[in-house]
Amino acid sequence: MNHQHINTSTHQHIDHQHINPSPRVQPFSKYTIPLIFGAATIVYIFGLFINVMDVDAAQYASISREMMDNDSYLQVLHRGHDYLDKPPLLFWLSAISFQLFGISNAAYKLPTFLFTLLGVYSTYRIGNLLYNRNTGIVASVILYTTQAFFLFNNDVRTDALLTANVAFACWQLLEFSNSKKWTHLLLGFAGVALAMMAKGPIGAVVPAAALVSHFIYSRALNKLLWWQWFAGIVFALLLQLPMLYGLQQQYGSEGPLFFLWTQSFGRITGENVWHNDAGPFFFIHNFFWSFLPWTLLATLAILLLIFQLIKGRFGSKAIPEAFTLGGFLLPFIALSMSHYKLPHYIFVVYPLCAVMTAGFICREDSRYQHIFKWLRTIQLIISVIVVSGAVFLSSYIFPTQNFVLWTIVLLFLVTVIYFFLSPKSALEQLIAPSAIAIIAVNFLFSMHVYPSLLKYQFGSEMATIVKQENIPADQLYFYKCYSHSFEFYAQTIVPPVHENELTKLKQSGKNFWVIGGEDLLTELKRERLQPLQQFSVNDYSVSLLTITFLNPETRRQVVRKMYLCKL
Repeated sequence: MNHQHINTSTHQHIDHQHINPSPRVQPFSKYTIPLIFGAATIVYIFGLFINVMDVDAAQYASISREMMDNDSYLQVLHRGHDYLDKPPLLFWLSAISFQLFGISNAAYKLPTFLFTLLGVYSTYRIGNLLYNRNTGIVASVILYTTQAFFLFNNDVRTDALLTANVAFACWQLLEFSNSKKWTHLLLGFAGVALAMMAKGPIGAVVPAAALVSHFIYSRALNKLLWWQWFAGIVFALLLQLPMLYGLQQQYGSEGPLFFLWTQSFGRITGENVWHNDAGPFFFIHNFFWSFLPWTLLATLAILLLIFQLIKGRFGSKAIPEAFTLGGFLLPFIALSMSHYKLPHYIFVVYPLCAVMTAGFICREDSRYQHIFKWLRTIQLIISVIVVSGAVFLSSYIFPTQNFVLWTIVLLFLVTVIYFFLSPKSALEQLIAPSAIAIIAVNFLFSMHVYPSLLKYQFGSEMATIVKQENIPADQLYFYKCYSHSFEFYAQTIVPPVHENELTKLKQSGKNFWVIGGEDLLTELKRERLQPLQQFSVNDYSVSLLTITFLNPETRRQVVRKMYLCKL
């Protein structure tokens, strides 16, 4: 692998005594990075217009709409009742976006996408600080094209906001640790405050783990005692006062306590009621798919850093830096001890993982050159596998004959092969094919797979019928069912109707509509009520995919019908 000197003069403010200078690598050709970022951004934008998924994303969208309707931003309500499970940042931003742009998929997802861009840029700056500009670029490419980021910009929850603000906080606080400028301190703790208002104390834990690891490893323990840190903590708490005040007003002291302790640390101590006992290795196998196509490179980077650290007896010269390693590993281990785990909980440390991976890829140590020759081929194989999976989904699981779609996918594949075979730098041959391949995968997902899958989400499908038929919102009822997505798209809160109540409603002399499954038809038959109109849609829990559902030959076994009946 040939290498070209990268000018690092722009980083004179970095404390080089404690942060090893980065290795030199040959930069990308002129148009490669704009091509990757441009193509990925187009796919992200396509994703803005895809329907939100039940359960969580649709619930949060519905809560945001309700917040806007009530014009009540300090108290979070769901269907008119107190809602304590999540901090309010996502609801605030989405409600404001609804006010500006109207209620739509894109308005709900736009704030998350904008913060994603901030997180990717912050990751570039972290890589630039710890290594050099080229490593920062590679880190940002890795993060922007990681499957987890494509996923949580489609299935929008609180995690994208959390991750972006954590990355921003890490960048600014690392800058402060080198320059001691107040601007970086205040911006860093503003990032911490926003991260905490997105998903709780984990927003402070990750930057703290990274900084403490960095100071301990670089033998700069005196920096831990700077009084400015305490000023920053106070500033972060001041920024969170509106949220804490709202929690206090709504729940008393239980509200702030739940936010600061029970909801997060309580999952480790067992105080939180949520338990799924997923096991201590749950996040490891979820990391393997969610960090694609960079999983292998990231795993090697982490293992190599740990090996070098142990081999060097934890000396200050053993590894290039410990900021990302500590910021990644310590929260990862802590989260693995939780009694309740979901795959997206670890996405918060992926910016630091991206920098670690980029640092590994860009190293010039001659001992690893033969490894990179093999990795280039292995990465191409991984790329082919993930693209083949998306093609299989689009040709067999949810088949499409769209000629334009397949033509664009073919162009993506030609680009992948071009970057692999052309006389580019070894770095470009390693990175570009994998990045283009995962963009192609998510292009297929956004343009075909997700829309096909969401045809089985009865809430959004039923809401479309309600709009087409101009059914008044005050005439709708749920019978033994519920859908967050229906209420979001119908822009109303739908009350339930119970057994033996349908006849009473009918006797009122006013027409009404009832949504339910087969048990609704059974109840209508039992009460001898004949629908004046009836519509049906397919239903399946699209966030819980199974082989039976994905197999077109067995899909009917698990798909049920939902009905909209006029009485």
